[in-house]
Amino acid sequence: MIVWLASYPRSGNTLLRTVLKQTMGLDSYSDEKIRPIVGLTATAKEAFGHLPIEEPWDAFYGKASADDATYLVKTHLPPRDEQPVIYVVRDGRRATESYRAYHSSFQPDPNLCPSHVDLMLGNDFYGSWSSHYRAWASRPGGAYLLVRYEQLVVADRPLLEEMADFIGYKGEIRPFVNRMDTMHRENPDFFRSGEVKWRCPAHWTAEEEALFLELHGDVLLELEYIQESGLSAARQGLGELLIRTARAACRAFEERNAWHHEANKKEQVITQLISELERKKTSPGDARSVLERLLPWGR
Repeated sequence: MIVWLASYPRSGNTLLRTVLKQTMGLDSYSDEKIRPIVGLTATAKEAFGHLPIEEPWDAFYGKASADDATYLVKTHLPPRDEQPVIYVVRDGRRATESYRAYHSSFQPDPNLCPSHVDLMLGNDFYGSWSSHYRAWASRPGGAYLLVRYEQLVVADRPLLEEMADFIGYKGEIRPFVNRMDTMHRENPDFFRSGEVKWRCPAHWTAEEEALFLELHGDVLLELEYIQESGLSAARQGLGELLIRTARAACRAFEERNAWHHEANKKEQVITQLISELERKKTSPGDARSVLERLLPWGR
């Protein structure tokens, strides 16, 4: 069985993995490879219990899903099944700004680096903060545990026991010691300040913050990151044309991202197919069998 460790980027997923490793000794996988440019050392990976996946993703996914043992797998991707998930949420403004800074640090081509407004609109592979949250929160089935970033920063005993119970962990639970300062010194671009509360940076205009609240304020309100009064005030500062244009852009990016993720899944399967055919030096008859197994949409 897989237990997903899911979040929008820069919302505390690595912190969750660190907590589980430090307090329960639990390692975890990721459904996407860590980019070398990020510069995470072996020490950092050991601190959050990273285990590499050596086989093709589809093979690992099928094996882990069918196994009686529990596999913890980190993901930023949309939900793909109804297996249990611990979803980490952070104030969307804080997560979006941190994600913008991440792109600025690790995107080699500055022309491809999205602005915070791009991310607000969902012009990114992972979509927008609120669309990501809704996708996981509204899954039709499956066990779901919502954990807040601000809870993880201190990770007290009740939270640790709740997560252990959700995962099915029965062993010793050790106290959590937040070593963010140490990690920040090792890699300040990846392990940033870890701020909990939102403070609007100088490069966000009042209109841009109001736009974020207009597009994502309903989720911020639901999660109690803002009050109704603040949301109402923000909406009064935007013109109707800007609001309608921004919402149309959000819908267009959501539709594009859905197609992008579907194409990405098919590309992974095709890559696996080519690898398997090359490895086995498959005959035409066997190739058809492999094709039918790996390309279910073509049946």
